[in-house]
Amino acid sequence: MRLRWSKSLSTPFGRFSVSSGGGRRRNAAGGGCLALLLLFALCCGGPLALVSPPSDSPSPATTATSTTIPPPVAPPEADDAPELTVSSDPPQSDPVEPATEFPVPRLTTEKRDPPAPVEPATTSPAERTWTDASGRFQVAASFVGFRNGSVSLRKPSGEIVAVPLDRLSAPDQLHVQEITELVKIIDGRVVGITDGDTITVLDGSKTQHKVRLEGIDTPENGQDFGTQARRALGDKVYQQTVRVEWLETDRYGRTLGHVFVGPRWINRELVAEGWAWHYKEYSSDVELAQAEVAARSQRLGLWRGDNPIPPWDYRHRSRVAVKPQPPPTVAPDHG
Repeated sequence: MRLRWSKSLSTPFGRFSVSSGGGRRRNAAGGGCLALLLLFALCCGGPLALVSPPSDSPSPATTATSTTIPPPVAPPEADDAPELTVSSDPPQSDPVEPATEFPVPRLTTEKRDPPAPVEPATTSPAERTWTDASGRFQVAASFVGFRNGSVSLRKPSGEIVAVPLDRLSAPDQLHVQEITELVKIIDGRVVGITDGDTITVLDGSKTQHKVRLEGIDTPENGQDFGTQARRALGDKVYQQTVRVEWLETDRYGRTLGHVFVGPRWINRELVAEGWAWHYKEYSSDVELAQAEVAARSQRLGLWRGDNPIPPWDYRHRSRVAVKPQPPPTVAPDHG
């Protein structure tokens, strides 16, 4: 018994049928046809050309009008998802350069010292320009005082000069009269010396004036150098004609004044020779202060002693010593 089979093949050129079985001649004919088919397939694209479907690649004629659709992309896994960053900065844009650049000052926090104040070109309120009677000489100075017909002026260097009133210009003389119009004058003769800083003056009307030399304080009569101070004052003014310039009286009714014998200022002479203190509590006179400093440095008069006691301290101690004590309390007798 012989088996016979057949099979149909689809090719681009049509369908072919291959069969096997029958006699020797039929087998040879079938084998020859199969060999031809295989050879043709090899020449036209390989063994798979007979069984593979037609190619999907477009032909040159349809390439220009065809559209390729990319395959769908699967969404990334949670772990592979890109991290999103939210920024508060505004979106950056390309800067637009101005047409003209101007220099911008740089701000700094460095602390700087304030600028020094500019001194005015004018003199201080305490100073004025003084002119002599000829109008050729001028000096900037402050008024110190008017004593015995002379004006005391202090220069910016601290030097004090005395200028006779009649040597100043008319406007300056008027200025001195305006600021010293309250000064009172006593002209007379010294008839008594009480202590180192108190005298009695008899004027032309036979009126006596008790005068306390202003701005100074001398040792008391019972104090060290008290006698020497009283003698020094007597040698200068006793029985001499003096000029007293004063403004007020003290609580004891004494005239507080500056005493002059001719051009000599007696108050200052006593301090300069070391017989008096400058009474700083009641006087700010610069000349008296300078005179005391000079006398101290030269150890003149009372400054020769060791630690001389100022008269105001001496008076205070004396008042405390003589202060009356209350009578002792006596217990009543109960016997």
